[in-house]
Amino acid sequence: MKNRQIVFGLVGIAIGFVLGFFSSDLIKKEPVPVGASPAAAQQGAAAEQLPENHPSMDDMQKLQDMQQQAAANPNDKQVRIALGNMYYDMQRFDAAIKWYEEAVGLDPNNVNVNTDLGTSYLYTNKPEKAIEQYTKSLAIDQTHPQTLQNLGFAYFAMANFKDAVTTWEKLLATHPEYPHRADIEKQIQAAKTHMQTATAKPGSQPKAGTAK
Repeated sequence: MKNRQIVFGLVGIAIGFVLGFFSSDLIKKEPVPVGASPAAAQQGAAAEQLPENHPSMDDMQKLQDMQQQAAANPNDKQVRIALGNMYYDMQRFDAAIKWYEEAVGLDPNNVNVNTDLGTSYLYTNKPEKAIEQYTKSLAIDQTHPQTLQNLGFAYFAMANFKDAVTTWEKLLATHPEYPHRADIEKQIQAAKTHMQTATAKPGSQPKAGTAK
């Protein structure tokens, strides 16, 4: 599975920056090369008319083929994971959720899929459901780095800065060579600043955010 689980910043959540591993080029439109056939030129022109973030015609065909395969094979978890991944890379998170949920139903102990499902919830502004899913992931692997990182963001999104700090500090303690350590340290400091600001205002309380 591609590493699509790391999230810095979220759609609709003002965390401050975005850094992900969306390595797929599914929606990039390539120019038609000089000397290409009329059919290729026509296909390229049609692709240019597609709405932004719309899958290419080739990818639409791949999605259709995989969906047919999934329908014909209700116990095929791999095709469901592949569909979830493809929709995730297209940033069509509602569709990704559908296929990840089916995959998790077939393979509930797959920590990567559980985490990707949680992150899809997070991108659709459902941090409570994200926390619930991340908790399941950590029950399988309690130090899974991507899960710890994204769980911290889910807590941050709910203004539960204390749990965000605790989660990120656990991440750094269990993974001292974590490649995004500097960014996580900045987020820890930001969360602590929010906590100090709330404490300095009499009567103000941060919003609680816990997994249900």
